[in-house]
Amino acid sequence: MVDDHGRVISSYRHVYAPVHLAVDEESQFLYVADMENNTVALLNSTLMFVRDIGERLSNPHLLYLDQTTRLFVGELDGGISVIQL
Repeated sequence: MVDDHGRVISSYRHVYAPVHLAVDEESQFLYVADMENNTVALLNSTLMFVRDIGERLSNPHLLYLDQTTRLFVGELDGGISVIQL
């Protein structure tokens, strides 16, 4: 993350290859598809890492969060995983 002057104020080494995100407007959590780690990273509203979500994902690259707290994860191999949050 950078400030208004372009100075780095914090960095996130945990997410190596972010390719897509979904935002839960109610909780203000961000879900970030991380293809390098084959997981979805959960970040809080200040962009701090909370935890990884999903097991055995295959290069997650698209995310969709529905109204019933399910996260749909599109995987590079064509599969779709549904994670109940």
